[in-house]
Amino acid sequence: MMRIPRLGQRHFNHGFTISEMVVVLTIISVLLTVVLKSVSTQVSDAKVKRTFREMIFIAQAAVRFYQEQGSWPVDINDLKPDFLNTNVEKNPYQVSYELVIDQGVVKVLTEVPKGQIKNEICAPMVEVEEKAQTQKISITIRENLDATDWLAYEKKYTYKS
Repeated sequence: MMRIPRLGQRHFNHGFTISEMVVVLTIISVLLTVVLKSVSTQVSDAKVKRTFREMIFIAQAAVRFYQEQGSWPVDINDLKPDFLNTNVEKNPYQVSYELVIDQGVVKVLTEVPKGQIKNEICAPMVEVEEKAQTQKISITIRENLDATDWLAYEKKYTYKS
């Protein structure tokens, strides 16, 4: 027989105990931590890949500039707007790119936060210099390197995991 509470009295036999709530919240927080770590790693990898792609794009634009103008550009600003999109001035970490040309060898440099790139396996055209807070990256291409060569090298990179 079910007992009916009197007016003004409450019946608290329904619901979850505090320990059940703590267990559920702990499980949810662990799952959120795993998901957020994975998303963070993917975002970081995407920024590094975009940086490399923009660097090779700048180097190729410098080579196209030379082929069409007969002289090398002095800096990245010489490549705009005909050879280089104007929004490729800074990498995803908001650090400017630097263009250095010496005797037909094009070098594009920039910096990323420390720990973004593993220096274990690198393509011959890429140098990574460890600094106190950052890693300085340089990509060097010769006048005759094309995009297919770069794509073959890019697959050898290992990113922060």
